[in-house]
Amino acid sequence: MKIYFSPGKFKILRGTILLIAVALLVYVGYAASSLSISNSGTVVIGGTGNWAGFTQNPGSPAPNCATVTYSQTPGPIAWGSLPNDGTVTTAYICVQNSSSARTASVTTSALNPATGVTVLYNGSASFTTPSIAPAGTFLITVTITVATTVPPTTAVTYTTTIQ
Repeated sequence: MKIYFSPGKFKILRGTILLIAVALLVYVGYAASSLSISNSGTVVIGGTGNWAGFTQNPGSPAPNCATVTYSQTPGPIAWGSLPNDGTVTTAYICVQNSSSARTASVTTSALNPATGVTVLYNGSASFTTPSIAPAGTFLITVTITVATTVPPTTAVTYTTTIQ
């Protein structure tokens, strides 16, 4: 049994196949531009018990630092899939002062890969909070940007130190 298409129906069939092919190419291109490996940022509280922290992963609103549960060993920031197209992705860290009034210094180390990834704290590569009163809290906005030069299969890791 043979199937015959009139010229008009053949054009519609060819157009439909072309549309499906283009949609598949777009889907594959999008998948290739998103880092789907485990991307995380470890948060380390330095010093001798002067600070405690809380991390909020991307996709959630900024936490109310006055009401969260703090820890000397806060969990890492789980970034999930990071697009390698220069898009800024945001997460949060709350810090609580467990001592006398002081400032906290926030820095990045062990950034991998060392180039093509930018981690900022309140807009700066390193950040010092204003003076925080005893038992006071402060919200740190953490942003990460991955450049197109970073291959999509690269795991992004780094350490944030607060002291």
